[in-house]
Amino acid sequence: MTEIFFNTDFINLSIQDGILIVIYKKGPITLDIAKELVEVRLDFCKGKSYPFLVCDEGIGINGMDREAREFMGHGKSKEGIVAAAFQTNSAFNKYIINFFLKISNKTTHFPTKIFSNKKLAINWLENFVEKK
Repeated sequence: MTEIFFNTDFINLSIQDGILIVIYKKGPITLDIAKELVEVRLDFCKGKSYPFLVCDEGIGINGMDREAREFMGHGKSKEGIVAAAFQTNSAFNKYIINFFLKISNKTTHFPTKIFSNKKLAINWLENFVEKK
């Protein structure tokens, strides 16, 4: 298992077996913070694209303000993502993520799925890991 880690005040980033894992630690995430987090992720990935697992760890997408959520669904924020899985145990967060994906999927050109189980999310994302 290959692991590379990077931490900020708001998220933990890791690359594990070819999957980029983002764990949101705290909120609220404003538009300015969202822009900074996208830059951090892109720098961390060094231009390589990855399947992307987003774990809410309790703050969920509702820990982002509306402008930040909109930003995360468009443009530069989607660079370097080949597939995205969202893992949450909260029914409310699943509802919000589903709503968010319905809006942003009009411009998203990669598969997305929501999971309650992190292991199942990783298993699904393994289908998108670049084979060497």
